[in-house]
Amino acid sequence: MVPISDRVKTAGYPLAEVDSLEQRRQQALQTAQQCISILKRDFGATEVILFGSLRGDAPWHWQSDLDLAVAGLSESALWDAYGKLEAIIPGWLTFDLVAVESVTSRLRARILQEKPMPDNQYLALKAHIDDQLAALERNVETLTHLLAQRETIPEIALTPALASYITDFYTGCERISERVAVALDGGLPKG
Repeated sequence: MVPISDRVKTAGYPLAEVDSLEQRRQQALQTAQQCISILKRDFGATEVILFGSLRGDAPWHWQSDLDLAVAGLSESALWDAYGKLEAIIPGWLTFDLVAVESVTSRLRARILQEKPMPDNQYLALKAHIDDQLAALERNVETLTHLLAQRETIPEIALTPALASYITDFYTGCERISERVAVALDGGLPKG
């Protein structure tokens, strides 16, 4: 895998931004270590795995987030942990906290590195797009199933559910576009 500093420099960022971007990455790594300690010490997580761009599965960029997967936490403990971590994570850094046991098998394989990300940036981009397309397909299947039951679901529940899945669909499309922009252009357009 290409070192992050080389990937950032070759991603087309101006040199002044590289230092700031690298500083953000270092701060995110320190924050990740704090989160891992809290999850193990205060919540009894049996395993905490850093994944995503901060681990090096994709290029680190200005919109990168902190992705953590945990094992051994109940759903309520996961929510409590999320609240505690939210208080210590810098405002500029969004984060995802997922239970290894409840993610899709495809994502679990990525998290556990059973199916490692290719070193070639274009093959890695293809893998990310394939992952996102699979998620979009699941989303459409759920929407189709929900629509098939629309006569039995009260309007007050149906409308927000449909809106949520449609939002997830468009967010998935945005993620694909973001991945392409980061991989091919070095980041998202500015302005």
